[in-house]
Amino acid sequence: MNKANPTGSVKVTVRLDQLFLSMSNPRHKAVDGEPEAIERLCRTENIDVLARDIALHGTNPAERLILFPVDETEELGDDTSYYVAEGNRRVCALKLLNDPDLAPANIRDSITASAAGWVSPAELDAVVIRDEADRNLWLMRIHDGEQGGRGRKSWDAEQKTRFFGGNRNVLAQSLLDYAERKGMLSSEDRKGRISHFSRLLSNALVKDALGIEGSSSSGDPMRNRPKDDFDRVLRALLDEAGTKSLGSQVRKTEINEYARNVLQKIEGVSGERIEAEPLVPVTVEKEDSPATPKGKPAKPKGAVNIKHDDEIASLLQSIGAAKLTSLYYSICTINAAHHTPLLAIGAWSFFECLSGSLGRKDLVPFKDFYQKSKLESLGVGTGKELNGPLKALERIADAGNITKHHKIAANFHAPQLINDMETLRPVILATLREIVKNG
Repeated sequence: MNKANPTGSVKVTVRLDQLFLSMSNPRHKAVDGEPEAIERLCRTENIDVLARDIALHGTNPAERLILFPVDETEELGDDTSYYVAEGNRRVCALKLLNDPDLAPANIRDSITASAAGWVSPAELDAVVIRDEADRNLWLMRIHDGEQGGRGRKSWDAEQKTRFFGGNRNVLAQSLLDYAERKGMLSSEDRKGRISHFSRLLSNALVKDALGIEGSSSSGDPMRNRPKDDFDRVLRALLDEAGTKSLGSQVRKTEINEYARNVLQKIEGVSGERIEAEPLVPVTVEKEDSPATPKGKPAKPKGAVNIKHDDEIASLLQSIGAAKLTSLYYSICTINAAHHTPLLAIGAWSFFECLSGSLGRKDLVPFKDFYQKSKLESLGVGTGKELNGPLKALERIADAGNITKHHKIAANFHAPQLINDMETLRPVILATLREIVKNG
């Protein structure tokens, strides 16, 4: 519902597809179109960082966008198009989360990772101010400092410390919140731990052993260890934060020794590192998902990894195929969108080894080994229903060979590779069952 007020502004709710970035935003020189505006903002305004924050926490509910109609003579309606006068960074980040292909190449992977599970909000709160002088007045109030009390007044260092508890505690607070959600400690148990915990987390060796990336003042931690390994190390740190066996005023040299001799030698913790990912993944509950906005349909979100199958993993373990087991784990763990050429070769190697374990001769390519008659004999299917698996085998064979041997050509199409591996799940299972049956 729109509501006018005496100053001439009108409060509205709008869809993202109604908004266009300003071509003459003070944040960049005048541009000729929205793609150029996106490129300029991404190059100078840390849009990838803002996009990740919005994906994790949403947009600030206390800040409305300031808009004006593209057609200044148009009556406001449900399909009115607007330029953004205030909030261009937010709108740019939202547009990229909604369609990562719009992002410049150097941040596209980051935007794609942030957009996993993202659902564009159905509506955004805004205010329409038609008069340019009125718009400029409020833009000045927001962006031109304190202005003798008329503008926004910044907190001084003491006020920030009073509110935030000191930047050094932000990471510790986030990890304690995570630990409490995971049942590692209760709200009562966490009392009195934050100071010692913060001291430990300020140490580079401790953060590396835990697998935390970024500064100790980061409130959105990223981990580069698998979740089980991360949780084991975190539990050890929480125990130390509770017992303070190192002493509450422990020195850096002693913390270094603790990191090397205790944290890096915890039983059951592997040396594996993964592509850094948020400590708390962005998830969207289906029942809470807003309706698809009118206008442009929402772009479907694809998978970023080859799907891991528990039955395949169990059969690989049962036949004692160490190489195949390791290959399967790797190709299902590595981010396909980021490492497509590597996974193209990995998938090729997996089928080479799999078919070889079933008796394929060395000089016979696996796509020739898995002829229609072979797939029928394995019980994969008959007739036309085998066209999909046969084409998938051909693509994996050709893409793997080209990626391995050509100095330029390579497979960079992650969605197709992920789909081909899913299509070939029945072939993999049938092959492994046959290997088990043959002993």
